Amino acid sequence: MMENINYLAKKVILKITGFLKRIFVQSKYYCMDIIPGKKIVINYWLPTGSNPGNYNFGDDLNLFLVELITGKKVIPYIYSISSRIKNKINYLCIGSIICQLTNEKSIIWGSGVLSPTDELPQKPLKVAAVRGPLTRDFLMKKGVDCPEIYGDPALLLSRFYQPKELVKKYRMGIIPHYVDKDHPFLDVCRKADDILVLDVQKYGSFKSFINNLCSCQFIASSSLHGLIISDSYSIPNLWVQFSDKIIGGRFKFEDYFLSVKRPLNNYPIVINSSEQINNLLRYKNEWRAPDINLELLLESCPFA
Repeated sequence: MMENINYLAKKVILKITGFLKRIFVQSKYYCMDIIPGKKIVINYWLPTGSNPGNYNFGDDLNLFLVELITGKKVIPYIYSISSRIKNKINYLCIGSIICQLTNEKSIIWGSGVLSPTDELPQKPLKVAAVRGPLTRDFLMKKGVDCPEIYGDPALLLSRFYQPKELVKKYRMGIIPHYVDKDHPFLDVCRKADDILVLDVQKYGSFKSFINNLCSCQFIASSSLHGLIISDSYSIPNLWVQFSDKIIGGRFKFEDYFLSVKRPLNNYPIVINSSEQINNLLRYKNEWRAPDINLELLLESCPFA
């Protein structure tokens, strides 16, 4: 009985600790919002109650990358009371968030659409660049002016951060989307000494995730930003599918692939069994570096 009491006590303590941590983090951003200083408001996908910088690596990149580019502290839009009350400018950057987060004061730089059937809630103030041509087509059909400037801003990551020591310790890294992280295939991968499974939610620090990714010779990912970051660091990579749970299906992948002139061929490679581990490596030589004008993307940055 004492074991059950101890177990319940630990659960309660963890919940209280998590709650207090969220309050502390949110209070920090509320204070930053009202105190003068170098700061920028980024509107990105962050569910209410989530900790910025500790939710999902692809979304969290908005915090890390924008701060690296600007040297300013990033305030998530949901924690910027002044932006919402005073209807100030906010920026949409990394993520398939245009139809979820756009408002009349939004400036879009590199964001994408999740599905072609989505509805646009409001027209943005300006579009500086979008993730790919499918997103541009979507916006143009909605009457939104959109330049032919493409690219997910995460492609610029390697320009602003490079690991100090680069040792290729693993022949392959696996980056499952967070909806796929309990797939049984990954249990087999975790037991292999020369394969690294990267968790996009419990990843430690921004730098440790990038360092781990760069320690792999090849990346197989069901996460779009696993592929994009690999492209940024010139690591051969492969789009794989563990399930049909990812919202929006192929659209965001096709949008990105078209932006970098990457053939879709017969991708993604559907993972059905652990026997496919070695088979994935044969796709390594099919990878080609992204064909995209990143200078144009960087020049279009509205806050650089």
